[in-house]
Amino acid sequence: MEAKGEGHQEGSKGSEKDFDMEERRRKTERSAKAFHAAQKNSLLCAMLCCLPLGIASLVYNIKARDALVRGDHIGHGKLLKKSNFLLKGAYQIGLLINIFILGGILTAIILLAVRLTMNT
Repeated sequence: MEAKGEGHQEGSKGSEKDFDMEERRRKTERSAKAFHAAQKNSLLCAMLCCLPLGIASLVYNIKARDALVRGDHIGHGKLLKKSNFLLKGAYQIGLLINIFILGGILTAIILLAVRLTMNT
């Protein structure tokens, strides 16, 4: 009877192992989706917002992908967080730059309009 009990324990360990593998697979799929979304955002940000921070974000994103391929989920998460932090910073800097540029253009247009109306 002891052999039967031991076999049952081994079977439960096997099912726990299967559950752990399934959980790892799900986490890997979620991480891969997050990585691809962040990579696209990094490329767009590098082209449109703030080039230096966008490139740095892309570099960390690629390092995160490599960590995921190696199976280093903790390193992947840390690198992806760094990449997202840089990405958000680049978006904010790009937004501020665009606001200042648009503000300057609007100010120039308003001043030009005021000058033209004063001349007439």
